[in-house]
Amino acid sequence: MNKKIIFLFFQPLDKYNYKRWGFETFLNQGWDVECWLFFGKFYSIFNKKEVFYQKRENFYNFKSTFECLKRLKKLPKNFYFIDAWDGSLKSNIIQRLMILKGGKKIFVYTGLFPGLKNRTINLLLKNKISFKLFTWFFMQVIKVIYNKMNNVIFCPKPHYLFVSGNVSIKDAGNTSKNVKVINTHSFDYEEYSNLKNEPLKEEFKNSIVYIDQNLEGNYEFLLNNSKYAASKDLHWKSLNSFFDAMSKKLNKKVLIAAHHRRDKNVKIDTNCEVYYSQTPNLIKNSSLVLVHNSVALSYAILFKKPMIFITTDEIKKFSIEIDFSIKKFSEILNAKLININNFESLDKYNFFNFDEEAYNRWKEDYIKSSESKVQYLWEDFIKIVEKEKFK
Repeated sequence: MNKKIIFLFFQPLDKYNYKRWGFETFLNQGWDVECWLFFGKFYSIFNKKEVFYQKRENFYNFKSTFECLKRLKKLPKNFYFIDAWDGSLKSNIIQRLMILKGGKKIFVYTGLFPGLKNRTINLLLKNKISFKLFTWFFMQVIKVIYNKMNNVIFCPKPHYLFVSGNVSIKDAGNTSKNVKVINTHSFDYEEYSNLKNEPLKEEFKNSIVYIDQNLEGNYEFLLNNSKYAASKDLHWKSLNSFFDAMSKKLNKKVLIAAHHRRDKNVKIDTNCEVYYSQTPNLIKNSSLVLVHNSVALSYAILFKKPMIFITTDEIKKFSIEIDFSIKKFSEILNAKLININNFESLDKYNFFNFDEEAYNRWKEDYIKSSESKVQYLWEDFIKIVEKEKFK
């Protein structure tokens, strides 16, 4: 087996995910690395973006399926590929062709969150029935049926399956015996491990950190054919008002951990300090974390920081799923939930308490189980593969 690996992405690759997916680790270990980007109908939008990898060798941005198949034809007989595509019928067929060519598929089934299974039924049962909700429910059922058929019939099973936490380990129990299951940890845990012994930073110390999700402009909504969960002006007006109240009440500054997909050249309308590429560090040094339903809440759990889940009237109106996730996560973690457009006096809240047992359960279930012996996600995987001896 050649030391060649191909990363398959359907979203633009930023430096944040370049690091998390271990590109440099493979390169430093002498692997031949390729990256295939396939934006489909969004090619014209994302191809114009200034991205750091545009002139890098072996990074391919395919305009069409034909271009992708041309590159596939030139591959050696044996290689590995990591599936981070969109799970569409087209992508599944291409992956089957890659396997026929001699490729071995790797799927990273880590960083799961609770409550996302059966969410369609839960949302219908927990919300007041309306025409909008019923229409959404009907479309979700159609989508679930289509995705199920697509996954069962066309999606190829992986040769290697990464799992993290008891929930994904349990799910992996239903996989074929031909699949090698690797009990590892989430990407966030890897970053936490690298950071936990670092000294505290005075400039971030004892702050309130808001985990930004760019709900008014994140291109993930575009990729999922969804409406933005908030409007730019009203969203930040609501947030700034809440930040001012929190800062005054607790006598602490509010720092914003900007989302990695947010355009740094577009200024956020806020008086708070905004930091890019510093989310784990900001949370480590904070005294309190404000969050919607961001995956970055894992850092608050690992660093044992109290969290306040926040929603808005706009989120409740424009994104049923995000609002549901916020409620679900706050319930499981026994954390406070505040609608920042409609709340009573902040005097009634004790912001610095958190349920440590709930945090530990979340870590075991979704971040890293106590049974996992993996220390470094990608380094340990390379050792496993290389022990199998390349043929």
